Amino acid sequence: MRTAGIAATLGMAGMLVAVPATAHAAWNPEHSSLRSLTVVSCFMSSSGTFVNAANSSQGLNLSARDINVTASGSGLCTDLRTNRSATGGHSITHRSISVTGTLPSSTCLLATGDYSVTETWTLDDNSTASSAHTIHITRGNILAREGIPGTGTVTSGLFEGATVQNNTVLTDVVANSAACLTTTGVTTADSTSEVNIIL
Repeated sequence: MRTAGIAATLGMAGMLVAVPATAHAAWNPEHSSLRSLTVVSCFMSSSGTFVNAANSSQGLNLSARDINVTASGSGLCTDLRTNRSATGGHSITHRSISVTGTLPSSTCLLATGDYSVTETWTLDDNSTASSAHTIHITRGNILAREGIPGTGTVTSGLFEGATVQNNTVLTDVVANSAACLTTTGVTTADSTSEVNIIL
């Protein structure tokens, strides 16, 4: 996401779901116990907004604010399933998302809250499947390489009941750092995420 003067799930499911290469200390997809359970892994690019609920011209900064988040994004996926019957034998190749959420009493250095994510999965025959999931953000730091990690559950559609692990990292650290020092704060941003669906 780009600073203009957020999302999240940016991006923020980031925003809208994952285990990125930038979050080795959190969920490392090379770890054998995790890799054996990961059924789909996606690398996303997203953009979104952070809006102060009390003042729509402001975003996320170093003062605690209630932040509304929106984001959208898409990216390529690696389908690690040995049983693809849920998608008619086809592999998942792409994922797109729409994210909304709130980060109550949050700052650039410590953001917590919940996102709702809807997603469209594209298969190798160009057909699509849909799902929805929640993401709980516990310790987001938009200025750190650990980014905005979260864990949630697929609530409907493809992979219903599965766990989602997501980490979103905002891409322009210099601009975001400068914006965090202002009253306006970070209002828009671009991000990358790695999302893992775990069964």
